[in-house]
Amino acid sequence: KLNLAHQMGRVSESLYINILNRLVNIEELMLAGVNNAD
Repeated sequence: KLNLAHQMGRVSESLYINILNRLVNIEELMLAGVNNAD
């Protein structure tokens, strides 16, 4: 059970990092779009 929980924690951690990276990319794209609008 401990091993399974450890694997789940690792998966959720990588998923969390993946989502954070996507949010940052979206934010950069939006900022770039605003800058290009000027």
